[in-house]
Amino acid sequence: MSYSDYLDPDRHLGFANDEFGDLCEDIKAELRKQNDGRWEWEQIDYCFTGKDADLEPWGDQGVEVVRCDDDGVHCCAHIGKTFVGDDVCLNLQPEIENDDEAWEKAREAYLDQAQEIVAGCAVAVEFTVPWENDDDDPDLDALTKAIIAEAEKALAPLEQDLAGADEALEMLAGWKTYDENGDLVHCPEGQPGPEAAWMQAA
Repeated sequence: MSYSDYLDPDRHLGFANDEFGDLCEDIKAELRKQNDGRWEWEQIDYCFTGKDADLEPWGDQGVEVVRCDDDGVHCCAHIGKTFVGDDVCLNLQPEIENDDEAWEKAREAYLDQAQEIVAGCAVAVEFTVPWENDDDDPDLDALTKAIIAEAEKALAPLEQDLAGADEALEMLAGWKTYDENGDLVHCPEGQPGPEAAWMQAA
């Protein structure tokens, strides 16, 4: 399974007008100079996550400059994450692990609920960084820093959603549960928590 966001391709056919076209390209170029290149997606102008971040709870994160107009720089903050698909590792009791029919039922119970969690993750966020002044020649360095800061702020709740999805999937797979203090803890192998998908279905 994978979580990815969608952006209307029609928005990328051009900028607001020729007046802002060159400036918008300059802003994108400035962001790409600072880009670490860890998220290899041509739509991203700047990525601020590290290698293999799509496998981490926070996912890959980046920002795209969409267009410029009188209001400022219109951007889209993107987040992308890879979730384990059909080849999931479940923390099964020995009697289920050694029973093909019971194993398949446990797997199907997990996948049914996991799909709902992944599909429920939030989408990309649009935001606008206004021009700081009326100058015809804005400070690109300050502007790109403001764009990155606003993108990180916009993605913060989405990051929480993805981290929460990770925890929920680990519970459904039987590897995590809550202890008596309400803390999320690891389950011993062969002893899934009561939140495991097949335990709920029993």
